[in-house]
Amino acid sequence: MKQSNKIIDFFGNVIRDHRMVPSHISLYVSLFQLWSRHQYQNPFRVSRKEVMKLGKIKSFATYHKCIKELHSAGFIIYSPSYHPYEGSLIEIIDFESEDFEKSKMLAIWHSIINVSYDLPSDQAAQQARYAQKRIEKMEK
Repeated sequence: MKQSNKIIDFFGNVIRDHRMVPSHISLYVSLFQLWSRHQYQNPFRVSRKEVMKLGKIKSFATYHKCIKELHSAGFIIYSPSYHPYEGSLIEIIDFESEDFEKSKMLAIWHSIINVSYDLPSDQAAQQARYAQKRIEKMEK
């Protein structure tokens, strides 16, 4: 089954990524379980409360840190929802796909956009241009 291979691929990638700790693994496994409940459709909506409960994560700070780092590392694509009743969008990345590198660049692009609010506008614009060029090169 293709979906079961994705969790195996995730663990293979986690072993090589020194930034990933047990909280990241717990969060990813929770997201994977929710993804299976949504019949493996990408993207799917999740609520922070449900993910934290499944992952046995008690701290809001740990949850937000880990989900952003999973996104930045290219394991998921995370689009937060600031609406109280609408869950955030999550996309589980297919590591075997030809689009894996493109997905990783899109995750970087989303991260730059999220971080750019904290940067002076000229630096944010420079980072956005750099990410856009990288994505365009990958599409060729």
